[in-house]
Amino acid sequence: MRFENRNRLIGWIEKSYPALFILFAFSVSFIKPVAVGSMVLLLAFFPLQILLGGKLHRDNRWYTLSVLQYLFVIALSLIYTYDMDFGFRAIRFCSIAMVSVILAEKLPSRDMAQRILHSYAVGGSVLSLIIIHEGVVKHIVRPAYIWMGVHAGNLLLLSLVTLVSLLLGADSARRKVLYVVAIVVHLFAFYLNGSRGAWIAFAVILACIPFVALEIRAFWKVSYFAVLLLAMMLVTRGTYFQTKLHEAVTDVSQYKDGISETSLGGRFEMWKASGRMFREHPLVGVGAGDWVDEFQKTARQSKSSAFLMQFNQPHSIYLEALSTRGLMGFASLLMFICYPAVYVWRRKRPETAVFRNLVLFTVFVMLISGLTDTLTNVRFVFMAYCILIGVGMSTFAGPDVAERTVREV
Repeated sequence: MRFENRNRLIGWIEKSYPALFILFAFSVSFIKPVAVGSMVLLLAFFPLQILLGGKLHRDNRWYTLSVLQYLFVIALSLIYTYDMDFGFRAIRFCSIAMVSVILAEKLPSRDMAQRILHSYAVGGSVLSLIIIHEGVVKHIVRPAYIWMGVHAGNLLLLSLVTLVSLLLGADSARRKVLYVVAIVVHLFAFYLNGSRGAWIAFAVILACIPFVALEIRAFWKVSYFAVLLLAMMLVTRGTYFQTKLHEAVTDVSQYKDGISETSLGGRFEMWKASGRMFREHPLVGVGAGDWVDEFQKTARQSKSSAFLMQFNQPHSIYLEALSTRGLMGFASLLMFICYPAVYVWRRKRPETAVFRNLVLFTVFVMLISGLTDTLTNVRFVFMAYCILIGVGMSTFAGPDVAERTVREV
């Protein structure tokens, strides 16, 4: 390819990134084909640009390495995987992590990063309105639009933490009002959706805000917790919440009696089977593609085998890593998830406060909700997670940082 044509193509790809980022962030919550198409283009354009001679402009090497080692360990587990169909499916899911690297590398400025957050929040608001319509007008129990209930709940959760981060960093009364209104809409949809793991994660994040995102005196921290406790008491007294609580208690009681054909009962069986896989293969696990086969060997011996046979993941990011990749995979997972939080923890500056909070809250979502759901294998939730992490990380090693450093010197 001629030098001029190559440079022209590199420049065209560079100019296409912002539009693709915004389209991807907006659509990931409620338009599957557009989100997938945008992501595929990003995953194709980025390596093509590098191969053509395009340069990496940012100092995100350690974050990139944290993503690459996560992908490498999963790919390595294919060496001892028997079911290659599920093994390559795991590779397809984990390759989504490269989206965060592309965003961290290619976002041109904090202004563009904030536009992408607004696009994602608008998409989440559309999903919230659809879910409210389904719950209030159509009277659908646990509305979720086109998603499974848990998937919709975690998409709403990630959209909520985005809005909370924007609210905490807002510098005008008008924006604060808009964010509060959007948060109220999200909370109503979030409540109707009824994903208990997502509820718990959001409650923990709210409790962490005074320590992570706000610099306030002890009196105001106590006042914050008093208001938060009052709000939680009002919510937990609601009929719907009591129904979900009773459902969980009943599931546990039935499981003790040998009945596992329930939401929690199925999870308990998956967790037990995953623990057995880890004990038998503690260092490297059974392989990325063999969890289903190993689980079904155990499920066939259960009275609820027909119910259990439908599951293809252990409903826990930690047990998924331990059972399929062993201690090696568990360490790799923690490095991949926790590195962004460690990186931004001490980088506390007013101009990047929104993005620091965003990274910390998003990591909390994965760590807490990941206890009861394999979010790294839930395609669109993992897409949303990688978008937010990538946007947040981009602001700590981009042109804005370099320009500020030069001015300070």
